[in-house]
This record gives sequence, structure tokens and C-alpha cells, in this order.
Amino acid sequence: MRAVFKRELRSLYTTPQGYVFSGAFALVMNIYFHFVNIAGRDSDLGSVFTFMLVVLMFTVPVLTMRGFSEEYRRGTDRLIFTAPVKLGGIVAGKFWAIMAAFGGTLFIMTFIYAEIIILFGALNFAEYLGHMTAILTFAAVYISIGLLISALTSSQTVAMLATLGAFTVLLLLDVAAGVMSESWAKSLLGPLSLFKRYDTFTRGIFSLADLVFVASCCVFFLMLTALLLHRRRHGMKGQRLRLLAFAAPALAVLVLVNLLCGALGERFYFKYDMTRARVFALSSQTTAILKELPEAVTITLLSDRADMSMVVTDDDTGVWYQLADVRDFLEKCVATANDNLRLQYIDPDLNPGWVRERDLTEQAGYYSIIVESGRRTKILSVRDLFETQMLYDVDGAFVTEAVVGLAAEQAVTSAILNVITEVLPKAAILTGHGEYPTEYLSWMLSAFSYDVSEVNITAQEIPVGTELLVLAAPMYDFSERELNALDKYLSGGGSAIIAFDPAMPELRALELYLTEWGARFEPAFVFDAALNYGRQDFILPILRTDFIEGLSVSGGRYLLTMGSRPLTALWETDGNRVITPFILTYDTAYAKEFSADTLITGLDESEGDLPGPFILGAVSAQVRADGSGNMVVFLPMSVIADEALSMPNFQNYHLVVSLLNKMQSELTLDIPPRDITPVPLAVNSREALWLSVILLIVIPLIPAAAGIGMWFGRRKL
Repeated sequence: MRAVFKRELRSLYTTPQGYVFSGAFALVMNIYFHFVNIAGRDSDLGSVFTFMLVVLMFTVPVLTMRGFSEEYRRGTDRLIFTAPVKLGGIVAGKFWAIMAAFGGTLFIMTFIYAEIIILFGALNFAEYLGHMTAILTFAAVYISIGLLISALTSSQTVAMLATLGAFTVLLLLDVAAGVMSESWAKSLLGPLSLFKRYDTFTRGIFSLADLVFVASCCVFFLMLTALLLHRRRHGMKGQRLRLLAFAAPALAVLVLVNLLCGALGERFYFKYDMTRARVFALSSQTTAILKELPEAVTITLLSDRADMSMVVTDDDTGVWYQLADVRDFLEKCVATANDNLRLQYIDPDLNPGWVRERDLTEQAGYYSIIVESGRRTKILSVRDLFETQMLYDVDGAFVTEAVVGLAAEQAVTSAILNVITEVLPKAAILTGHGEYPTEYLSWMLSAFSYDVSEVNITAQEIPVGTELLVLAAPMYDFSERELNALDKYLSGGGSAIIAFDPAMPELRALELYLTEWGARFEPAFVFDAALNYGRQDFILPILRTDFIEGLSVSGGRYLLTMGSRPLTALWETDGNRVITPFILTYDTAYAKEFSADTLITGLDESEGDLPGPFILGAVSAQVRADGSGNMVVFLPMSVIADEALSMPNFQNYHLVVSLLNKMQSELTLDIPPRDITPVPLAVNSREALWLSVILLIVIPLIPAAAGIGMWFGRRKL
């Protein structure tokens, strides 16, 4: 084999063939890298490797077309067949020579790309190595197919065109598997698709099962090539049974290896997370919950498993969601959990009765995730599993909404906790007094295993067993009966979040009652000209992280308050109640007083304004004689407004989670979404120009010049 390897490798670079391949491959890949990564200022090399898989379809035939065709044309195949080398060694020698030529070109090109990323961005080394391994394995399949076809013909042109045709058929099979509606067709074509198996690597997952399948395909085609050569050398007379006795067990071994890897992969999850943010890794909280599940839980995906490799678009927002991320995360959960967790796929078109039996027709649709136990059912949509962000242009106009993180762990783990908890805590959103809408907060409470309901306190009683009450900026005052109901609830041990806003009128009865809990919202509007988010009333205050655990203002993450009234703490301790301020402004803040007869006409600081600092939020905690306790949280309405809670760049969401954790720690999880946004490539215009000259002109000219020199040299011989 070694002699064949050296001979074949030498022949590639003593003829223009190897140089044509290297030059064409480098030029096409450099063009793509320039426009996507350098011009697009993107550090992610994943799309480069994905594009490389397509480029190989058109460049590998140049390397493989002369593998055996040239031997047949020149008659040198008889010399090889009579040499003291086994046919398997001949095939292996040619295969590894072509792999060495491709691998050398690949290493040089990707090394240059990696150096550029290191200099101007951030290279994910694990993902880089994973893609390199995957692309080499997939290239091996292409090369083995090319060698097989070259062993069938003595014409290099026919071998090249036939190889290109074979690759095109493989691509069409992949497309057909994606567009066919028949489940049997997807089940048949899907597992045969090479391109679908590479999708796993493009999303940052190193899949051992996919690599074993691809390597098995390579071995299979190389075996066929060796059998063809055996037939050409010895003919088929008396050899059929002998060849069958060799080929059948070998093929059976390859099939068994793939089946074993697939079964072990489902049980032990033989996949490695190569992503920068460890997108598919599970936190210690989730791992502990899954390993100790006390009862059977079933997660049902309303989709065929083959469809979970698609990208779907939200009709309302236009956001694109990668369903394969959801599938891989759920399969990781099942592989981590004990035997009480099961994952199943139900196609609602093929099994409409399954959805109707559970009365889910109005609540669940395609790609919904149904988490259920013997106690209750929790429904998640695809939107619940991703974190999105609004994108604006330089003028502040809305452009689009895009996915920036995978929030599947928070959503799924909370849903599992929800369905295994014996009794869910109740939360009531008070209405009836023109309160501010709190849809996002209601969703958060539901996600954190609260049984959420709206209670119109003007006509309804606060339900027995309610543990959390939310009063969001009421616009009308409370009656004596309503205050008695509120006092009965709080004195009985219930907790509450009470938010005020500068737009609220004077509510004498409610505000007087709240003074019993040690807090009074003043009739003033707080501003800060120095520490704000673009406007004086968009304040970035101080958070007492010693009181609210798990929060930090480092790393550019701040709490955002969009309009606040100053809060006065009337005492520190009063009997069994203690009030603790935890949101405060800086000294640079100032406040403008207002009343029914006085309007605020400007945002800038002026004479007569109240000087800072101010308290914006506080917790009044009560400890009763039996040792139990409850708390009333006073906040600016803007902290829990939908707009603020849904903004991932601020800590409003995490603050609310921390407060809920103080109230119900065993059911509240705060698992941050995994960031999937690419690291930008910091290249200025001059650097981009020089890089384009090197990539698009200098590097492709090197193999071109070497090939031309080799061509002229051979003409003189």
C-alpha cells in the first residue's frame, strides 16, 4: 500500500491535476470566506465548513477521475494487478493519497481562516476541530465514491461527469427527503442523507453516530471498488460464492455497527457540545431534577421526528426557529434522566385522536411540546424555548426580531417541575381598578409553576391558598371592603408585588394602608441626567446584590426603570416587620414633584427639584410568631412591565426571578438562556482590503503558478 500511496501522491503533483484542484478549491472557498466572514464581520466558521461540503461535490471529481481510469487507458493496470500488492492495498493506497492531497489543502486553508479569526475575533477551537474531523470524514465518502466510479470506466471525462452526477443524486435525495409529505418516504430517504447528518455539526454538536455512519459508507464504497478490481483481475468464473461469502458478512458488520451506535447514542447520548456557550449542556439544577424524577413524565413533540430538522417561521413575528435544537435538547434530557422520563413524537395529522382525547385542540399545534404526568399537563410552544431580541437601525426604527439564545432548559425543566409538584402555589393578578397589563409577568409566573388567575377584587374574593398577589399600578382607589380583603390576605401570610407609576393619580386610601407596611410612594418623578439609558427618565439604578442573590451589575447588565416615583421607607423595624430598600439611585438623580394642578414641563434638572439619591424599590418582610413569614415587594411599574421583562440586555427578568425565588425557592429556577449570537469580526476597511487581496489573488495564484510551471516543465520532456 505504501508504494501505491507514494506513486499516486507523486503523480497528482507531477501533473497539473493536483494544482488545479488546490487552486480552484482555494479560490472558491476564499471568495465565500471573504464575503461571509470578513465583509460580514462574523467570527463563526460553521457556515464556511457547510459551504465546503457543497464545493467538494464539484472539486473531488477532479482528484478521483484518474484514479483507475488512467490506469485502464494506459494499460498500467496489469502492472498493478501483477505487483505483490493485494487489491485492498491498491485501493487503500490510492484513497489515502487523494485524502492526503485534500487534507493538505484543507489544513492550509482553514489554518489561514483560523488565524484571521484569532487576530480579529474569537475562535471556538472545539468547534473548529469538530468541523475539521467531520469534513475530512465526509470528504472520504466523496473520494471513495469517485474511486468506485473511476474503476468502472477508462475515460477520465466520463468518470468525472459520472461522479458529479452521483453527488447530484445524493443532494437531490436530501432535498426530496425534506419536501416529501409521505412519512414512509421521509423514513426511507432521511437516514440515507449525508447532508442531513452534517447538519448536526453545523449546529455545534459532534455526533459520533453520524461519523460512524459516514465512515461506514466510505468503507462500503471502498469494498465495492476492491470487488470490482477483483472481478476485472480474475473474472467471475467460480468467484461468485467466494465474493458473496466475503461481502455479505462485511456488510452485515457495518449495519450492526451502525445499529449499535444508534442504540447506544439514544441511551447514552454520544454527542459532544462544541458550541461556545455550551448551548446543549444541562445545568446542575436540571441534572439533579432529571436524575431524581419521582414519577413517570412523558414529553410529547407534536411532530414527526424527521420534521424536527426543519427551520420554521413564526407567522406573527417572522422569527426563524431551528427545530433541531429543540429535538437535540430534549433527547439530551432523556439520556440524562432516570427511567421515569420518556420522549415520543406524535404527528397530529396522522394521530388526531391523540390530541382530541386530551382536549388540546385549541391549546396546542404543530411543534408544541406537551409535558405530562399523572397529575397535570403543561404545554409549551416553540416560542417559549427561544430568547428573541428586537433589532433596530441607527435611527431607532424597528428592523426585525431575531433569535439570540436557546431558553429550552428553563422552559422544559420548569414544566417538568410543574407536572410533578403535588400542589401548585397560586398567584393572583388583581384587576378591577384599571391596572397596568402584565402579560409577560403572568407568563413568567406560569413558567415557574404558579397556578395563575386574574381576580377582579371589586367583585371577587382573593382565592383561598393564594401565595402571591400582583397589584400593577391601579388607576382607581380601593374601597374599605377591598382594603379589608387585601389586609386579610397579607396579614394571613400571603406575599405581594405592588408597583406604582408616575401616571397614577392620588390613591389616598390605598397609599395610607401601604404605610402600615413601611413604604410610601412620593408624588414626584425621578430623573438622572448622568446615569441613564438614552433619556433622563430611563434610569439605571443600583441593585443591592447582597440582598437579591445571584444578581450583578457587572458585564453591562443593568436594571432598567422607565419612569419611577421615589419611595420613602418610613421605618427600618416595626414590631415583626422589617423594610429593606434594594433599588436605589445614584447621587446624580433628582426628582420633580407633581400634583393634579402641576405638570412637569421638562426633563432637565432645575431649581426646586429634590436632590438624590432616592429609594426606588424595597421589600417589607413580616415574620409571625409561628416562624412563617411573607413579604410585600414595592417596585416601579416599569421594572415588571412587559417591555422591560422581555429585554435580554437588562436584569429586570432576573430580578423578578430572584424575588420569586425568595418567596418559593423550591419551585423557582433561573437558568439563563444560552447565547447563540456569533462573535463579531473586528476588521476595519483597510484591513479588509488587504485580506481580500491576499485571499482572492495571492493564495489562488500560488497553486496556479506551480501548475503552469509543471505544465511547461512536462512539455520540455
